Amino acid sequence: MLDVKNNNGPSSSRASRKSLKNNILTRKTDFQKAYAQGRRFFTDPFVMHYMPNALGHDRFGFTVSKRIGNAVLRNRVRRILKEVVRNSLVSGSSQNYDIILIARRGIEQTVYSELAETYRKYLRRLPR
Repeated sequence: MLDVKNNNGPSSSRASRKSLKNNILTRKTDFQKAYAQGRRFFTDPFVMHYMPNALGHDRFGFTVSKRIGNAVLRNRVRRILKEVVRNSLVSGSSQNYDIILIARRGIEQTVYSELAETYRKYLRRLPR
């Protein structure tokens, strides 16, 4: 017997996944403000800049410079960092911050689980 699915919307597993689409920092002024007025944590795979915001939700920015490698590698690293952040949103830890992750050299050799654990560790250290 064939299992027929309703194609009128996303499946329940996709519907429960959070999206970063509306929570991405894109304006240069937002990045500059976070760099100038925010605080930061230094880790081996990335630098995490953070600054409180009054929006009621977190916003995220990602920076991967040409030092990391060619465009294909930079985009792959950016996608991986976005996935780490997106998966942490599922656990529901919104703290009203602007958070920018800046990739450091060697991040391309870091495994996903280590990146995720490092991100969660420093996310817990943010002031409440």
